[in-house]
Amino acid sequence: MATWEARIDRGNFIDGGMAWSASGAAMLGLPAQPLTPLTHDVRQFLRCVHPDDRAHVIAVMQDGIERRACCELEFRIVWPDGALHWVAVRARVL
Repeated sequence: MATWEARIDRGNFIDGGMAWSASGAAMLGLPAQPLTPLTHDVRQFLRCVHPDDRAHVIAVMQDGIERRACCELEFRIVWPDGALHWVAVRARVL
């Protein structure tokens, strides 16, 4: 389990910032770092998402933002070494 936080700029998921916990970094195949306020860009996260899954991830997250609703999705992450990993995400817009 991991913790993620995203800031939504102009109602657009892609333009925001993100922060994730050390376990969130591990899920992305990145070095563990302490959770710091929105130090990452959403595009950095999306680069970790399998190219075939990116449009779906963006669409589901954007829909959740627009409806101010919870969303759930599963998608593949590509680690820096090329290994594929599946993640399941439950997100809530506050």
